[in-house]
Amino acid sequence: MPTGCNVFLLLNFFMEEDLDMNKVFGTLGTIIGIIALVFIGRFLDGTLESLGVITYVDFGEERCVVSGGGHYEDCSDGSSTDIGIAIMALSLMISGYLGIAIAKRRLNIFEQPNAKLLFFTIFICLVAYIFVATVLLQLDLYWLSLIALGGIGYLGWQYYEKTKVD
Repeated sequence: MPTGCNVFLLLNFFMEEDLDMNKVFGTLGTIIGIIALVFIGRFLDGTLESLGVITYVDFGEERCVVSGGGHYEDCSDGSSTDIGIAIMALSLMISGYLGIAIAKRRLNIFEQPNAKLLFFTIFICLVAYIFVATVLLQLDLYWLSLIALGGIGYLGWQYYEKTKVD
């Protein structure tokens, strides 16, 4: 089918009278959320890389590890660092929030009273860990950054437990 016909069918779909706007905004939120995930992740990764923080280690060749009694083989040519994983989680949280906000057509996407508190507690803990680990890893204090991860997570959990509504 020619491209012009596909565009016509798409326009016809949006012109239908019984079109469910929830489906349109749900699809739009999903698409924009996925695109935002890529751009936000690359932006944060590039920002930290420009500061000299290593977020991904390239092995230079493919390395395979056999585990599970020889039943499972995992091959990769690189690995994310702990800051790289934190950036991925932070990007996923931001883009997920953006996609859901578009789908629901409102900024407050939280239905449960403790959901907003939990989301922002995790968000703040991730941001705090990225800042602390950036400084500690520049000083080659890898083990201290792992201890900071546990400490920040524990403080976030304590804050959530004290603040949540029962």
